[in-house]
Amino acid sequence: YYGEIESVMCQLSYHVERDPRPDGSDYERTDDGGAILLQFQSGAQGVITASAVCYEDTPFGQTHHMEFHGSGGTIYAFVDWDTVQEVRGARVGEGMIHDLPIPEEIWGKARRDTVHNTYKDVFREHDFMARGWITAIVEGGEPEPTFAEALHVQKVIAACQLSAKEDRRVRIDEV
Repeated sequence: YYGEIESVMCQLSYHVERDPRPDGSDYERTDDGGAILLQFQSGAQGVITASAVCYEDTPFGQTHHMEFHGSGGTIYAFVDWDTVQEVRGARVGEGMIHDLPIPEEIWGKARRDTVHNTYKDVFREHDFMARGWITAIVEGGEPEPTFAEALHVQKVIAACQLSAKEDRRVRIDEV
C-alpha cells in the first residue's frame, strides 16, 4: 500500500481524426489518451497511461498491462483479451519473478477458456465488482467500496481533469 494519493499531474490527448456523425455533425471531442503521475503521501509515485490508439492484434484490439513495484516486491499482470490472464511477481528474497496462481476462490465458477468468457461470467454471473456493489445496496448491506471511497475516487478524477485543463499539478484536497 502506497498511502493516499496526495496530488496528480495529468495530460490528455486529442489526436484521432473522426468521420462526422451520420447526420453530418461532429462527434463530441473526447480523450484519445492520457497519462497521470500520482504522488502518494508516502512519497511513492505512480504512473497510469491509457490510449485508444495502441495497435494490438487481439480479438478485442487491446491488451492490459499492470505493474506494481514496491520495496517488498513486484507484481506484473497481463491480459491479452484472448486466452492469457496471468499474474507474475516475487517478494523480496523469493528470487526471480514467477507465476502467481490465482486462488480458486477468486475464480469462483467463472470459465477460463477465453478471457472474454471469464469477463462475462465475472460481471454477469457473480456478485463481484459493480454487480456486488449494487446487490449490497439493494439488500441493505455495506457496499464495497463504500460511498466515501467512491467520492474519493471522483475527487481524484476531478483533480486529473483540472490538472489537464490548467497544465499543473493539483492536490486532491483542492477539489
